[in-house]
Parts: sequence; structure tokens; C-alpha cells
Amino acid sequence: MNYYKGDTVRLKATFYNFAGSLSDLPSSPTLKVYDDHEILLSTVLPASITHGTTGIYYYDYTIPQVGRLIYEFSGTLESNTVLGRSTFNSVWV
Repeated sequence: MNYYKGDTVRLKATFYNFAGSLSDLPSSPTLKVYDDHEILLSTVLPASITHGTTGIYYYDYTIPQVGRLIYEFSGTLESNTVLGRSTFNSVWV
């Protein structure tokens, strides 16, 4: 799915513990957004990330440019760093 430059999209992360259950225990969940060349565009600190239901965290991000963007949520869970990435495309009309 394509989004448009200037749109606001909800970037979400789901955290599971090592037993496979949803977990509200990641400490310091952080979001980073990169461009297609892996250049960091934004870092969103834990205080700005919203905790939804159990294990779900999100941030409403306004797309600053055209192209493929990569977003990465990370945190510490059960004394281990956990990280997940996904991508989306931004177009200009």
C-alpha cells in the first residue's frame, strides 16, 4: 500500500515474551525511521510512544518525504534487546 508525503500513518509494534505471549514489559520502547538508503530520519523516544492494548505500542508518524521508508521498534524484554522492522512506500501526487 502506498501513502502520500505529508500523510500521518500509525506505526505499530507488537511485543511478545519468549514464551510467545503478548508482553507489556519492554523497557524503553524506541522507534527509528530510516530512508531507503538506511539514513536515519527520525528517532522517537519512549515518552512519545503510545501503549495500546497488551503488547501493542504505536506512534502516529507524519511522512516527511517520498520513497520507501523503513521503521524499527526496539526495546529490552527479559534482559534481551528485541527489534522488529517493516517498510512502507510514500509517493507524491
